[in-house]
Amino acid sequence: MERIAILTIFQDFNPGYSLSGIVLDQYRMLKEYGHHVSIFTCERFNESTIPSGIVNVENKIPFGHLVDYHSQDQLSDEHKGLVQKTAIVLEQYLKNYDVVFAHDWTFQGWNLPYGLGLIQAARKLSHIRFFHWIHSIPSRHSDWWRIDKWGYNHRIVYPNRTDAIQVAEQFRTNLSKIRIIHHIKDLRSFWEFQPES
Repeated sequence: MERIAILTIFQDFNPGYSLSGIVLDQYRMLKEYGHHVSIFTCERFNESTIPSGIVNVENKIPFGHLVDYHSQDQLSDEHKGLVQKTAIVLEQYLKNYDVVFAHDWTFQGWNLPYGLGLIQAARKLSHIRFFHWIHSIPSRHSDWWRIDKWGYNHRIVYPNRTDAIQVAEQFRTNLSKIRIIHHIKDLRSFWEFQPES
């Protein structure tokens, strides 16, 4: 049994947001196979949106107003502080986990302070395997996309093999650091089947 943390900056489980469904299906699948799984969300998370059967939702990730950054050099002083806060929180709460899934944290400019905080915390959490899920084809170079500088225990996860080489090139690495994992979809949850159906 692995202890797995799924990192998000969700403020709720919005059923209209496709990533909510991906995270919830990952959680259910991993729990079904005997793993201890926690979903980390924003400290301002609306707990009334947690679907039934979901436990271990940790609203610990510091809140920050999001900006779509194109470079680390653009970080505001407020977001430099958010990087530090995020690193401290992650060091404290992830130390007992074996595996971390981070969804778009090290990919999107919107999440840059969180991604940099995660990379900083990971230096002190070298026992953890980090899987950085990205859900879109990278179309531009970003100066923080340098996975080989993050540590030996980091991998990028992408949902199809077709664009794997482009993903590796954008993150300035080779295919050995890319994992292809298709988005799982439990049709029972997708079609909202109930026990009687």
